[in-house]
Amino acid sequence: MSYDLFSPYAQGEWTEEARLEKAKFIGEEYFAPSIELLKDKAESPAINDCRSEVYYKYALFNEKQYHEISTSDDIRRLTIYQNLKNEEIMERSKQLKKAATEAEKKMLANQQHKAMQLRNQDTAQLQEFTNARRTYLDQAYKMFADCLKASDSFDTDATIRVCSLWFSNFANDVSVVEQVIKAIPSRKFIFLAHQLSARLSTGDEGETSSQTILQQLLFRMCSEHPFHSLYQVYLLQSSYSPTSRRKSSQVQSESSQMERAAAASDLFDQLLNTNNSQKARDVKYLCDAYLQWAKYPIKTNPAFHKRRRGELHIPNELEIRKVTNIKVPVATAHLPLDPTMKYDNCVWISRYRENFEIAGGINVPKICVCIGNDGENYKQLVSISFIPCIPLSLF
Repeated sequence: MSYDLFSPYAQGEWTEEARLEKAKFIGEEYFAPSIELLKDKAESPAINDCRSEVYYKYALFNEKQYHEISTSDDIRRLTIYQNLKNEEIMERSKQLKKAATEAEKKMLANQQHKAMQLRNQDTAQLQEFTNARRTYLDQAYKMFADCLKASDSFDTDATIRVCSLWFSNFANDVSVVEQVIKAIPSRKFIFLAHQLSARLSTGDEGETSSQTILQQLLFRMCSEHPFHSLYQVYLLQSSYSPTSRRKSSQVQSESSQMERAAAASDLFDQLLNTNNSQKARDVKYLCDAYLQWAKYPIKTNPAFHKRRRGELHIPNELEIRKVTNIKVPVATAHLPLDPTMKYDNCVWISRYRENFEIAGGINVPKICVCIGNDGENYKQLVSISFIPCIPLSLF
């Protein structure tokens, strides 16, 4: 079922019209029957894997057509011709108004009529390519979604491709994207939590629809898999500070950073106000404690001068010392995704040891020990270099 067997097509030796016809033929004669054949098959791991593979290959096929049309020389040529014809028609309209004789008017009118016919032909052809590109894009979205729903065989690549297509069309019509994203289990996006949350914003009106979809997705991720997603949102809402070393004058504008932080803060507030908000509250409490501990001065604090290794103690007044038996998994313990979204069998935080050590570095990172409810000790590195100072190994 490989469309690469059609070598002239695969090598790009045909016109765009012929390419579209051949692509349509491949979809109708090969992929559609394969999907139809599997539709009525009974559910089983083997059948679902087979479905997923067919959906995945068809999605790749549609994605390939979308990219080839987007970069087509024919589309570039038609766009240039159309722009030139528009300029020509506008210029001739001015000449018609200034024509001195009926003969001149008639000649210009004939030329204008021919130019408009050619322009209309180019417009119709360009619209055909544009419609085909949109069709292939939407079909790629749907097939990748079906692939991800059918099994876990192509989770990483299919999810990355969906997000790549979505982000490259972030300001365009996203009606199909909305249906697709809602249909895909949120756990499939968890490994992209940083990249997804980094697109949060409140300021770009042209991307409002995609922003809404993105925020709904992140809300779902944080609600269903809080211990894999909440930290990233907390990190963004806490990341903007005029004095922060992470101030992104080198990477991003201050306004976009503020918009991202505002959007993340709004999202976190929504999570705190849901019926099932306890997990979000616990994570926020813990992160606030990490942040307070990370900011606590050691380098310039005389109370910690000339102390020997092993004699350093976390001050009693800090919240990190008050963290006890909290239903948040130890950040440095392995936490697999739970498809049931219950997260009942986790290594919960029991408490933090009062002793800590310091590591070398300009910010004097603190090394503390978290005791899990399994009785094991888990080392964690906390530093003001990381905003919001979540234990380093979490990321």
